[in-house]
Amino acid sequence: MLGLRALREGWRNMLRLCPEQCSRTHETKGRQGRAVLPQASDSRQAVVLQRASRPAPAPPAPMPLLPDDQRHLTAAEGYAALGMYLDADAELDGIDPEVRHVAEVLTVRVSIYAGLEKWELMRTVAGRLAAHDPDNAQWAISLAYATRRAQSIEAAKLILLEAVERLPDEPILHYLLRVPAWGTGSRQGATRSCV
Repeated sequence: MLGLRALREGWRNMLRLCPEQCSRTHETKGRQGRAVLPQASDSRQAVVLQRASRPAPAPPAPMPLLPDDQRHLTAAEGYAALGMYLDADAELDGIDPEVRHVAEVLTVRVSIYAGLEKWELMRTVAGRLAAHDPDNAQWAISLAYATRRAQSIEAAKLILLEAVERLPDEPILHYLLRVPAWGTGSRQGATRSCV
């Protein structure tokens, strides 16, 4: 196990951006986020300055799960799909604690808590996912669903309204706000068109 942790730590160190590279990139940014190029005296210097002003590479993708952790995750997904939520939770506990916060693992955890009707726990995990990836409507929906069960319909509706402001082109959010169980309970609101 020590060898896997050393390998994982080496992988993280290899993928980190150099701090000097990051600070250089931020120093060359103008007001609108565009690189500010100093005037070049000859064409050769202009080419060098243009290459230097290219945006920094995107940060690396999250580290994939190791094969043993991936096996536990796959087994947990299978158990959850079969409705065997306690077995699925036990499989997730077999994943290395350093990577239990990965979105793939937390996604299965949300479905487990929903199946076990552990609404407060589901709210906590869905809230972390929604904070980590606010552009994913599913996390807002999961958070609203758990909040509806744990607290109130009004609190869940506020979560959905905030999500609609962030993601106005997501039709499921508009639909959920019109469903009687999420709204005021009147059928009239559910039959109006979603604008």
